[in-house]
Amino acid sequence: MARKDANVGATEKAAERRIKALELRKAALSYQQIGDHLNISSTQAWKDVQAALKELAKVEQGKAAEYRQLELERLDSLIAPLMVRARGRQIKDPETGQVEDIKPDYDAFDRVIRLLERRSKLLGIEPQPAQAEQDNTVHILVEYARPDDKKGQK
Repeated sequence: MARKDANVGATEKAAERRIKALELRKAALSYQQIGDHLNISSTQAWKDVQAALKELAKVEQGKAAEYRQLELERLDSLIAPLMVRARGRQIKDPETGQVEDIKPDYDAFDRVIRLLERRSKLLGIEPQPAQAEQDNTVHILVEYARPDDKKGQK
């Protein structure tokens, strides 16, 4: 059974090699040239570049997820106070106990709808566009013969 510390540093060396391979590929070297430069096969050079690209994709996906979450939090903070205004509400005067009805603010309602649409797009759950109304127009074609037309002639 192999010892755990038998390959100490091998993982780090491979990671460094993958980074170098990617840099060389960005410099327009072929996989054969990368392999020659790093003393590895062209197949290993290709594998290293692909592995480096996958790692970069993970990092970028993580950054995109962080940005998406930040945007969602911003939208939510904008939506919350507008929802209260959009729904309307009742306010009770603490001194008199009288209840006052505040009507819905339709401008706020429109803003909420726009923000919710933006939120849906950000989450990738944008509502599907309504199916276009079908044209129920009936087109009637009438064939008629002019008096001077004779059947069979062209």
